Amino acid sequence: MENNSYFCANLVIDMATDLQTRLNSLKAKTQVLVEKYAALEDERRRLEAMLAERDEAIGQRDRIISDLQSRIGYLKASVTVSPSREDVEQTRSLIAGLVREIDKCILDLTD
Repeated sequence: MENNSYFCANLVIDMATDLQTRLNSLKAKTQVLVEKYAALEDERRRLEAMLAERDEAIGQRDRIISDLQSRIGYLKASVTVSPSREDVEQTRSLIAGLVREIDKCILDLTD
C-alpha cells in the first residue's frame, strides 16, 4: 500500500511539475504575443501618422492644382477677350481716320 501511495504521490508531483512546465511555456508564449502585439500597434500608429501626413500633402496639392486650373481659366478668358496686334492696329487706324474727319469738319466750320 505504501508503494501505491508512493506511486500516487510521484504521479501527483509529476503532474504538478508537468502542469507548471506547461504554465511557464504558456506564460512565455503569451509574453511573446504581447510584445509582438505592442510592436504591431506601434507600427500601426506610425503608419497612420504617415498616412495622415500624406493625406494633408495631397490635400495641399489638390488645392494648388485647383488654384492653378482657375488661373488657367482666367488666362484663357483674358486671351480671348484681349485684342490681337492686328485688332489694335485696325482700331488705331480707324481712330486716326475719325480724327482727320473731325479736323476737316472743324476747318470747314471755321471758314
